[in-house]
Amino acid sequence: MFCMGKKTRSSFQQAANKGEIEESKRDNKLKERLWRGLHSEHLKAATRVSYESSDSFEKLKRKKRLEEEENNPLNATGKTLVNQQSTNDRLKVLDEMLERLKTIEADMSDMKERNLEQKKQYGSYEATKSSDHKSRRKIHQWRALL
Repeated sequence: MFCMGKKTRSSFQQAANKGEIEESKRDNKLKERLWRGLHSEHLKAATRVSYESSDSFEKLKRKKRLEEEENNPLNATGKTLVNQQSTNDRLKVLDEMLERLKTIEADMSDMKERNLEQKKQYGSYEATKSSDHKSRRKIHQWRALL
């Protein structure tokens, strides 16, 4: 079983947030690292379609976990049963949550851009305001001399 480290995921996420790596490239790199770490040929065969498709890293990871769960030796003894319907329901809910998260991330990115633009505009306003103040002060000094 391969466990993708939180440190690796967080470093990729930080790079994506800073704009150093595109979201799609981050996702592809994470998929590739997960795929290389799979030692079970059965897991590789079961998740190959998801790996080679445009599915997200999260979707591939869920697929891998479900395959591990279904092929768990405890399932054969009857101690743990996997309900396929509930698994599909969980996948649907997780997909919806992932879409919502992507929407929120996009909204946050837009807000950051707007905030940056407003800061730039405010900075130019402050610079103009400062230069106007200097000009008025010079005019006032000249009038005092006259």
